[in-house]
Amino acid sequence: FARDALINALATRIAPGRLILETSALAQWAATTHPVSSLPQIVIVPGDRAQTIAAVRALAGSGLSISAIGRGMNIGLGGRIGPTSADVVLDLNELRVIRSYDSVFGVLDVEPGVSFHDVHEFLRARQSRFFAPAIGGPADASLIGNLLQRGEGCGPGGDRLAGLIELEAVTP
Repeated sequence: FARDALINALATRIAPGRLILETSALAQWAATTHPVSSLPQIVIVPGDRAQTIAAVRALAGSGLSISAIGRGMNIGLGGRIGPTSADVVLDLNELRVIRSYDSVFGVLDVEPGVSFHDVHEFLRARQSRFFAPAIGGPADASLIGNLLQRGEGCGPGGDRLAGLIELEAVTP
């Protein structure tokens, strides 16, 4: 792939400061609790849905592998990347909006960076009878990341994947 051309294409689509390219910054960003075989070449931290879509489209055809994280708390007891890293990581941590809530059925529409803590606070502020089941990881873990990783849950609704109604995926 033509790195400079790709970086220029990303820079025109992604807000300034949201591309992590320097080796030292990548190493610090990818610090984890388990050994890793390689660091990502690029980390992209989109500020919204449109930047996420633009980044994926810019990466299409580059031949680079892409991995996305919601909060980066569901891998290796707090690591943001797995033992074998993708070439590009989309860090969706800042996409933290709870878009809608159905108080009758307890349905939430959330972005990938919404944490269990965010959901807890959101439901508590509305004095909801619903709750997000406890997990084996930190409260700052992404609801969507934990669901997609088949994370452990307990109590009623502990199997979050069984409660999934719809999932939006971005493809090139």
